[in-house]
Amino acid sequence: MANKKSKKGKKNWRKNTDVKDAVESFNKEKHLKTLEREVETAPMESLFTVDVTGNAKKRAPLDPERFKQKKNHFLSKHQQKLVKKIEKARKEGKPSVPKKTKEDIFDAW
Repeated sequence: MANKKSKKGKKNWRKNTDVKDAVESFNKEKHLKTLEREVETAPMESLFTVDVTGNAKKRAPLDPERFKQKKNHFLSKHQQKLVKKIEKARKEGKPSVPKKTKEDIFDAW
């Protein structure tokens, strides 16, 4: 039988453990602390500036036509049939939708 070595020992635990994340987070915290110290010691004039010149070119106002809904120039077959029917009725001088009269309305009571 071959000797099986335990993986539970201290040396093996160190070999099989990835500590890159812990080292990176430690380095980030250290870097942030140094930045904080630099900001605290720096004079206020070097930290903030006031822009008094503004932008050189002025933005053009937005065109209101840009926001209007675009018309759909394509009609479905059903819509084309309805348009032709209405045009035909207008040429003949008839109203496109016949008006209902009292005789056309049925009252059940």
